[in-house]
Amino acid sequence: MPQTATASGQRRENRHPAPGSITSGASPISAPSTTKGAFGSGTADNIPATPAGARRLALHRLIGERGFVGVANIAREIGISDMTIRRDLEALERDGLIQRSHGGAVLAAPTNVGGAGDILMAAAAARPDARLFMDRHVIPGAFMPNGCMAATGAMLNWVAATFAPHLGEKPHAVLDALAATIQAGSDGVFLLPYFLGEKSPIHDPAARGTITGLSLNHTIAHIWRAALESAAYGFLHHIEVFRELGYPVRRLLASDGGARSEIWMQIAADITQLPIQLLQNHPGSCLGAAWVAAMGTGAATDWEGAARLVQYGPILHPNQANAAAYATGYRQFRNLYRRLAPWFALNTPAVLGLIEE
Repeated sequence: MPQTATASGQRRENRHPAPGSITSGASPISAPSTTKGAFGSGTADNIPATPAGARRLALHRLIGERGFVGVANIAREIGISDMTIRRDLEALERDGLIQRSHGGAVLAAPTNVGGAGDILMAAAAARPDARLFMDRHVIPGAFMPNGCMAATGAMLNWVAATFAPHLGEKPHAVLDALAATIQAGSDGVFLLPYFLGEKSPIHDPAARGTITGLSLNHTIAHIWRAALESAAYGFLHHIEVFRELGYPVRRLLASDGGARSEIWMQIAADITQLPIQLLQNHPGSCLGAAWVAAMGTGAATDWEGAARLVQYGPILHPNQANAAAYATGYRQFRNLYRRLAPWFALNTPAVLGLIEE
């Protein structure tokens, strides 16, 4: 795919139909050569270079683009029999690349990282765990294991208002530019983002926000980058839980407010070591709510139709040069909370009040 350079110098991929790709409406379907499968052996690289293999690669890509593919609809769309589609889905499931669901299949499994701290996954099976929330997906037969970080956006707004009031009401873009001048790891500054306690995956109402590692050499640029990094460390914590439960995570979809910060999304890609698919001109979560209403009233007849309203933007790829620094930083982030958790439990006023009652 064509490459373009960004202002931050990171590589981005613009999504255009590749030679030999299948194009349906606004959704190009091409065969990615490096898409990883579930665990171990499941990779798209293992699909044979045959006509059937090319069809399965295209089908796998289509499932990734839309999140869910119905057998009957896709068979009509690309002119292949239901039986052939079902055989292809069976082969992709054996390779660990998809999970079949009610009347179709979901990718195993796209994850959406919302700017407000929501981490949502589409899955074909429910694997309840106390660290996460488990909901039924709006698509019949599918599930949505998910997490929610209590104060991601509010935490960033607090940092901006507290440390950079001179930048006006909307200082985020200026702070992003300053953070881009600081190296990965924020020169030793760490921030715990638990300013309202924390929901998943630690479920600790006593947890609190902290900024550690400050010296007289640090500036607001370091604090802002540390705040962005802390949220991404929280995302990675959720991804580790998903993987422990057997939910493969190979790419992230970023939507809503936080996705407009390119440096934050690049930091998230670097920390998670996963590509992040940005969306263009996306109205946010209300699109999904509107489509649910359309299905409920009969104005729409298939779940796949929502995907036709989504425009894919660039893909932000992990910067391997930052991988080691962030692997160390993540371990330190997790260890910082573990060490402070007993102190939080003994000294957080709200929790003390509950104990006294």
